[in-house]
Amino acid sequence: MKGKVVGLVVAIVAVAVAVGVRLTWQAPDPHEMAHRKEAEAINKIDQIETLPLEDQLERLQAMLEPTQPPEVRVAALEAIADLRPPNLLTILENALRDYHSAVRVRAGELAHKLPKEQALRFLLNLTDDHDKDVRLAGLQKLSLLRDKNAVPTLIGLLNDPNLETVQMAMSALRSITGKDYYARYTDPEPERQRAVAQWQAWWRTERTKFPQTPAATPYQPEISVPAEKVTLRLLDGTQVSLHRPEKPLLINFWGTWCAGCVAELPALKQLHEKYGERILMVGIAYDEPEGEQGLKRFCEKQGIRYPQMLANRDVERAFPIHGVPQTVLIDTKGRIRYWWEGARDYHTFARALERLLRNP
Repeated sequence: MKGKVVGLVVAIVAVAVAVGVRLTWQAPDPHEMAHRKEAEAINKIDQIETLPLEDQLERLQAMLEPTQPPEVRVAALEAIADLRPPNLLTILENALRDYHSAVRVRAGELAHKLPKEQALRFLLNLTDDHDKDVRLAGLQKLSLLRDKNAVPTLIGLLNDPNLETVQMAMSALRSITGKDYYARYTDPEPERQRAVAQWQAWWRTERTKFPQTPAATPYQPEISVPAEKVTLRLLDGTQVSLHRPEKPLLINFWGTWCAGCVAELPALKQLHEKYGERILMVGIAYDEPEGEQGLKRFCEKQGIRYPQMLANRDVERAFPIHGVPQTVLIDTKGRIRYWWEGARDYHTFARALERLLRNP
């Protein structure tokens, strides 16, 4: 009898401990995870600095594998660029084929590590990228390069649908030509149009003085990774599988409290209006102060028609993000084809969607 009592007590204690662990366990903080991965990558890079160059490059290129976290891939890319190997252009071009925007943007920002002729062609190709942040990274470096061969391409970008791209193109043109046609980003639309018209009028009289460059050949994301085998349970009761969605699935990670997320909403609503029959769109909200009901009220007030859910542990494990907004595009085979970190415009999303729908 005494043995049975002891066994029962032990069982009760074991259950209590298990319940306690279950209730107190917290998913690893995504910010801490990202910083830890980055610190580990930097530490690993520091440890191989004494190795011969070939060995360093071999180990660094292994860190560029798409299964590595983006923080690790970015750190490895920076270290490789500092070494300036003969095949650096190929490495940066491959990075532009990555699915994750953090890797792609950083590749553009490292163009100054290339020989000038290679850097020019590489950067001109970035000016036709689907992602406005990649275009902006390329334009910043073109401005510093100050090569007149870039002028025809920059003039063409004055018609870009993204206002930031137009502003950066004008800034680069000023840097290269010394002409002072410009308007601030915050100026009224007529002022910006006046500056654009000045550049276009100047170009009509000066274009014969500048060499014509080949059309840009953008680097398309081709490297993908499989999404986790997770099923999203939305507020409207429907379920969506990441592993095999019925249609291309666009997930926007956001929060009603996030200024950048709210600023991005018009682009997402426009996207849903045009592509809602051909794709699935889902919003996953983080840290909502008023929970499910508050999220529903906000969406109704803002006219958000695509389904929503609150982030949970399954989502956090599948997408260890450390900040919103972020947006992921998954194809019908369950592959992550695009991952944008930070807010984007309608045309960035639309160009990627059009390409995916043409080449599923």
